[in-house]
Amino acid sequence: MTQISISEWGNGAFVRMNGHADTQPYGKDLVCAALSAYVYFLAEILEVLEKENKVWCPIKVIEPGNMHLLVLPNKEGKDTVDTVLNAVKRGFKKLSRDYPTAIMFDE
Repeated sequence: MTQISISEWGNGAFVRMNGHADTQPYGKDLVCAALSAYVYFLAEILEVLEKENKVWCPIKVIEPGNMHLLVLPNKEGKDTVDTVLNAVKRGFKKLSRDYPTAIMFDE
């Protein structure tokens, strides 16, 4: 099972994802692939925002079965980060409703 949480952290958020969905063998699991797509989408946007000095991510771990991101936007990046996190949350919620035995999402 994949466990996901997004917690408020000051004016930012701490995003955690651990485990595997295990709906199919490793490398063929479409649920894991969908979760990974959201993670890489989030990471890419945060990388751009960091280069623009709109966000600081002092914790950034992305590896198979393990992801931790601490996202601390400044005033200029807050609205963008909120929008992106809300989009990712909606995706995680949808997947956790569709695959409740594979994903546990705690907001």
